[in-house]
Amino acid sequence: MNMKHFGAVALILSFPCLAEIAATSDLPDKNPCGDLDKEQYDGVRKDVKSVLDSKVIASINEQIAKRLEDARKKNPKVGVAVEIVKDWKSFQKMYNDDNPKTPLSDDDAKAKFDSLDAYTYTTAKDPPSIRVVLFCNRSFKDKVIDGKAKRVLVHELVHAKLYAMLIAGVEKSKLPFQENDDKEWKEGQDPRDRDHPGHPEDHNPDFHKEVEKLSKLL
Repeated sequence: MNMKHFGAVALILSFPCLAEIAATSDLPDKNPCGDLDKEQYDGVRKDVKSVLDSKVIASINEQIAKRLEDARKKNPKVGVAVEIVKDWKSFQKMYNDDNPKTPLSDDDAKAKFDSLDAYTYTTAKDPPSIRVVLFCNRSFKDKVIDGKAKRVLVHELVHAKLYAMLIAGVEKSKLPFQENDDKEWKEGQDPRDRDHPGHPEDHNPDFHKEVEKLSKLL
């Protein structure tokens, strides 16, 4: 932020600024997932490539640019790597290697792996980057079978968009929306209704709206 001080008054000069995420797939050629057969895993890799090559990334970058204000601050591309892990121990090792000062305990890593389809986080490296980690668990396999793997990734990229804004210096209170869970809204969603499926994993109405909007770009 460029600030010019005049006595006790600080005038903040704001300028539009461009920054963007640079998303890549780091999924290995060889299938690491015991719960997915070769055809299913190849489908996941194609789905990831399809999302990253779609208009979703361009739309996310446009939204990031609108939130950044200091043209005099250089904002390099924020790297976003899409990964997949076979078990909670592999996830824990990846996360803890990226964030050695704030490691995940066994219980935390296992709980995330067992209850989520994927997890997105920022690294403590210089410069910081973002990882989207898909989980080789039963829940994610069900999404693959139901043709919903792309939506899982879009959901995680919405998290990545918010994290990229934070990395670029946007205050959390000034994010376009938050990722906090709205318990009442989540309870109103029913993922068992295949004709009109709910999405309690989308945290809150604003987050859900963003996932739905980006999904329509696929």
